[in-house]
Amino acid sequence: MRRFLVFAAVVLASVAACTDATQAPEYLRRGLSADPATLDPQQARSVAALKVLGDVYEGLLTRDASGNSVPGAAQSWEVSGDGTRYTFTLRDDARWQDGSPVTAADFLRGWRHLADPANAAFYADLLRPVVGADAIAAGDAAPNTLGIAAPDIHTVVITLTRPQADFLQRLGHPALVPRHVDAEPPFANGAYEVVERGPGRILLERNVAFHAAGSVAIGQVEYRAFEQEATEYRAFRAGELDITSRVPREVFRLPETERPEVRFAPYLGTVFLTFNMRDAPPLSLRRALSLAVDREALAAAVVGRGEQPAYGLVPPGIANGTASYAPLAEGDMAAEYRDRVALAKTLTGDTPQAITLAYATSDENRVVAAALQAMWREALPNVNVTLENREFRVLLAQRRAGDFEGLMRASWIADFDDAAQFLDILRSGHPANGSGFTDTRFDTLMDAAGYTDSAERRADTLRAAEAILADQVPVIPLYHFVSKHAVALRVTGWRDNLLDLHYSRYLELTGAGDEVRR
Repeated sequence: MRRFLVFAAVVLASVAACTDATQAPEYLRRGLSADPATLDPQQARSVAALKVLGDVYEGLLTRDASGNSVPGAAQSWEVSGDGTRYTFTLRDDARWQDGSPVTAADFLRGWRHLADPANAAFYADLLRPVVGADAIAAGDAAPNTLGIAAPDIHTVVITLTRPQADFLQRLGHPALVPRHVDAEPPFANGAYEVVERGPGRILLERNVAFHAAGSVAIGQVEYRAFEQEATEYRAFRAGELDITSRVPREVFRLPETERPEVRFAPYLGTVFLTFNMRDAPPLSLRRALSLAVDREALAAAVVGRGEQPAYGLVPPGIANGTASYAPLAEGDMAAEYRDRVALAKTLTGDTPQAITLAYATSDENRVVAAALQAMWREALPNVNVTLENREFRVLLAQRRAGDFEGLMRASWIADFDDAAQFLDILRSGHPANGSGFTDTRFDTLMDAAGYTDSAERRADTLRAAEAILADQVPVIPLYHFVSKHAVALRVTGWRDNLLDLHYSRYLELTGAGDEVRR
């Protein structure tokens, strides 16, 4: 067996001495773009929920301040020579918030709960490489047949059907955390525990039983949800928030000297439009609408915060296992906009056509939708595009159920740094495949990419799969995200990273903070 890492349990006495977990806590205030529907780690699906859960739970692996995978509840692991068997050794001091030990059985409970189709877990697909996961998802086997075992209290053994290039990257995801036997979530084994939950507000407190509690500088964290980014930014400017989840585009037009707290950086995320392929518009119309989008103007002038035009779902800079993924050749899409428009007009002809574009309530979504409508009106005068603004939760439920017509605005944020996950969301039956797109050639290529151990072969296979999407146009990629936050100058320890993960345990506040009153 190949020994990959041994993480020695070192008592950081000097840090603990400087940061006494019993002293009056400092109070960090963070914004969320939406109020999480649930904080059950195996049921949550929104970006907002995952941000909070990263503070509350710790899986076998976790993320450091730069977003890199590091040991979490597991102190070490070994991988079999054929790459299909992972043996994890849990930390002796891994504890739940009540002081009871985190055991291997807790991981079995969490993973089986995630796999159980009765729970309809959005992130159950993370388990797809594990032996038995496909049969369980199909209802042909019980959750206790999943290929995860607990030979003793401190050992977790996971068996894969074949080697999986991104498997370790998956293990830091909040859906793959343990589940306590006696308490419904949220029941924390991470740096913070949930002490209060109300509409639009979540209050966390430092978990004194956490194995690294002595290094957690901030005692309390309050999350507040804001539907509108302008409202959130006003709260920041009024001193009511220390960190925002986003920043209005108007702020980026100010001189940098007038926005010293604003930070933006490359981010593994893509905004796109998805067709409902269950009752798909003609391929000619799908291609014409995609060609007629001026992505360069959309990224630079409409959103205008450093976003990059997207000709495919996979963002630049993302990894392909151990190597960098080169985006699909842009081909005709990289031609001058006027040439793309000319081609688009030949595809639609003179017959009047109509289609609806639905988008969730937000300032940015409204402006982008209006810009798209104007582009299509000018380039494709025979195509009438109607805009429909819907509440976020309604839109999410409709996309998940496939209950929409025409086009819907969507986005995908990387859960870990690997190119395949952006294409996986269009695999047949994937819970994020709101389009209903299905193509056996595409599915076969994605399966093959998951199992090869050659980075070069894997990249070629993923590009072949992406070429099918470019040809069939189930989605229209628009632009790749940048992360954008306003971070108060009193917050230290913030590190920009491609996953935009900033766990509160790594942050500090300069000067004394006020304790929030419950």
